[in-house]
Amino acid sequence: MIPNPPPRAVWAPADFLEAQKVAGGRDMPVWIDAKGDEAAFAETSAARATKAGLKIKQMRKTVPDTLAWHLTRAAAERDKLKSGISHEREVVAIAAWRSTGE
Repeated sequence: MIPNPPPRAVWAPADFLEAQKVAGGRDMPVWIDAKGDEAAFAETSAARATKAGLKIKQMRKTVPDTLAWHLTRAAAERDKLKSGISHEREVVAIAAWRSTGE
């Protein structure tokens, strides 16, 4: 069951998110604005995994599939995420971004 209207991605630059105190990794697990020694994590090769059969799907397929799976979970599991920005903080950050007119 996909929500109606369906979710829509909102893209904002890292410096804006940092100003909003949105932390990569904790608040947004799939985004890490790596600097210094941490930046090297992006150079990790997936060659061995792909050779062993890992298939990397396009984000436009992965996101709806993940949401569909998430919506099948019990309400208590959906409402208490182990990581990720809270709905309330997300609403505030998106409103702040939209107010910039970017």
